Amino acid sequence: MPAVPLALLLVSCAGQVAPPGGPPDTVPPRIIRTVPDTNAVGVWPERIVIEFSEYVDRRSVEESIFLSPDLGTLEFDWSGRELEIAFAERLQDSVTYVLNVGTDVVDIRAGNRMASGFSLAFSTGPQIDNAAITGRVFDASPEGVLVFAYRLDGRNPDTLDPALVRPDYITQTGREGVFRLSHLADGLYRLIAVRDQYKNLLYEKQVDAYGVARGDCAARASDQDPGVIWIRLAREDTTRPFLSSVTPAGGRRILLRFSEPLDSLSLPGTFVEVRDTLSGLLVPVRALYPVGSEWLELGALLEMMPVEGRAYSVAVGGAKDTAGNFLDQQHARLLFVATGEPDTIRPRVDVEALTDSVRAVDPAGSFLMRFSEPVDTLAALSALSLSDTSRARIELVHRWQSLTRLLLQPTRPLREATWYVLSVPLDGVVDMEQNSWADTTLVLNFMTLDLRETGEITGRITDRTGEGLRGILYVQAVPLNRAGALSSMVLRTPGMFTLGKVREGRYRLEVFEDADSSGSYSYGLPFPFVPSERFSVHADTLRVRARWTYENADLMLGP
Repeated sequence: MPAVPLALLLVSCAGQVAPPGGPPDTVPPRIIRTVPDTNAVGVWPERIVIEFSEYVDRRSVEESIFLSPDLGTLEFDWSGRELEIAFAERLQDSVTYVLNVGTDVVDIRAGNRMASGFSLAFSTGPQIDNAAITGRVFDASPEGVLVFAYRLDGRNPDTLDPALVRPDYITQTGREGVFRLSHLADGLYRLIAVRDQYKNLLYEKQVDAYGVARGDCAARASDQDPGVIWIRLAREDTTRPFLSSVTPAGGRRILLRFSEPLDSLSLPGTFVEVRDTLSGLLVPVRALYPVGSEWLELGALLEMMPVEGRAYSVAVGGAKDTAGNFLDQQHARLLFVATGEPDTIRPRVDVEALTDSVRAVDPAGSFLMRFSEPVDTLAALSALSLSDTSRARIELVHRWQSLTRLLLQPTRPLREATWYVLSVPLDGVVDMEQNSWADTTLVLNFMTLDLRETGEITGRITDRTGEGLRGILYVQAVPLNRAGALSSMVLRTPGMFTLGKVREGRYRLEVFEDADSSGSYSYGLPFPFVPSERFSVHADTLRVRARWTYENADLMLGP
């Protein structure tokens, strides 16, 4: 036998590696052969064989395979690019089985993902079920989301809890969030999109992102145009907020901090009880007010000064977080010890979204003044003024939202591309202990938006179902870069719309039906099931240019 060079032996024993150089591999893996063949009927395979076009990461494959209906834990046996899948349970007679391979599969060479999911259907009976549901999941990262389908025929839908019940059919979204549930038995289905973090085919509250459709979906093989189901992902918040701290803020003020932001609309129904732990007497609360812009803190102004060194119990009720969860009453009571320090801190003031020399302010907008603590409302208004560069004053209508928030609205729209000055004499901003800033004025110069630098979007909203609206429509152009700004309008009925004064930039155009009159989109709930609201998103990104109209930006509200 001729001698073999050592170098050749070393190369032969090395592991498989990609050859150096050449163009990058961008070709996704695909499935080139299956046993049984897709759409085979009257077959009872003991195992399924699938072969890939290239070597793939085995773990990514095994975590992306779903068999419907369920046949228990699957066993995997690999041989190169070929995979054999064995079942834990026996096949049933006259049943269509669907093996789905999701898009999380990646190749070994370059980590390319499968471009779309793969479905293999076969039947132990004489025919294949051919009903289908197609749709799209909308999210910042819509690829790879699982779509669970639960057949409702013969089942009480009110008891269907996806945290306890595995789905009857499963598929996975591809690029752009598109999915297709194929080879379904005719029937009524409930769809729930789940970013399944534990990969257990169950919905885990507060762990998995979820999305539900606007209702249950009928699937019939005879349907010529079943429509497309659109779903938006959200995260369910079931955790109650709690009172995390209570601290004296000087004088008669105390500061209440919460574990998460509160719903501003719950403030009128929120109450605070302060009690002297020594005497048991209640200390009346004169005012409750937000502190800062994040709604993590509330301030409470007491009717009397707490006694230095004495402990006080503070209990809060009625507050809710932005998800509608009421305050956890088991963690809504804390103690603080009064310091006896007088309130010598002067109140601060700012105007939301308005800083000195800022430009492009909406000429038809309003101004929200925020005070750091309750102030004398009459004194704060006494010398407040808005004027243009010629010192002509602009009349303002005011409304106090609370003792710390004042909304100002010019009686007429301001002129475009014009400089204005908002003056707030701070000696008139007096708190409840008569603290103020002497001989100081807050001056904010700003320039209104030049409408010549804006464009508009026109289009038509169509209701595909023709069933009529259950609420008003919100049309929104959502900015995709910093140059833009949110533009929105309300429609009472479907039809033509024009979004005007849209700043230059790239936008996503969308519409939703506000069926619950909440003023924002409602995502629904998996259990107890609450349907989502209808919405539509324009297929293209819109680029708005100054003095131009983006036409025919049509949207269709579907099922």
